[in-house]
Amino acid sequence: MIRVLIADDHALLTDSLKMVLESFDGFQVVGIAHDGWQACEMCKEIRPDVVLMDIRMPILDGINAIAKIKDVDPGIKVIILTSLEEKNHIFKAFMNGADAYLMKDTPPDRLKVLIQCVLWGYQVLGGELKELLDSACRDRIQDRKRDQVLAALKEEDVEIIKCISEGKNNNEIAEIFGYANGTVKNKVTRLLEITGTGNRAQLVMFALKHNII
Repeated sequence: MIRVLIADDHALLTDSLKMVLESFDGFQVVGIAHDGWQACEMCKEIRPDVVLMDIRMPILDGINAIAKIKDVDPGIKVIILTSLEEKNHIFKAFMNGADAYLMKDTPPDRLKVLIQCVLWGYQVLGGELKELLDSACRDRIQDRKRDQVLAALKEEDVEIIKCISEGKNNNEIAEIFGYANGTVKNKVTRLLEITGTGNRAQLVMFALKHNII
C-alpha cells in the first residue's frame, strides 16, 4: 500500500486529488495538510511514503517545507504538484531535496505511474520542465562565473576597461597609467582571459552587461 499525504491549501483540489488517488489500486491517502508547517508535523506523526505538495501555501511554502520533511525522514518522497512553471522554483525545489516536480494538469494515469517511479528511486520532472531546470542550472553556473570574474578584477582593471570603452588604444592607456606599451598589452590580454572574451569589443560588452563600468 502506497501511503500518500496531500499538502495544498485549496480544499476543492485536495478533495478531488484524494478521490483520484484512492481510485488507484494500492494507494491510500493518509492525511491532508493545508500549509507547509502542518505537512511537516503530519510527516512526523504518520510517516507517509509520499507527500504530494503545492508550493504556494500559508505559514510555510512547499519549497521550504521539502527540506524540513527530509530532516524528519529522508526516506519520505516529496513530489511538488503545482501550477508554477518558473525555473527558479524548479531549481530551488530540487536543491531542497524534491524527488519530483509535476504540474497539476498531469493526467491521473500518468500521475500514478510517476508516483510509482519516484518510489522506485527515480527523480521525475514532468512535461517540458526539464528544459526550464537546465536553463536554471545554466543561469546559476553563469552567475557563479560572473562572481569569480568580479572577484578577480582589480580597481585598475576596471579603469583600463573604461579606457578601452572610450576607444583609447594601448599607447594612450600606457600614457595615462605610466606603463610601458607592452605592460598595457599584457594587462589587456589578462583581462580577456579572465572574462573569457575574445577581443576588446567583447570585453567592453561583458563589462557593460555586468555593470562593471
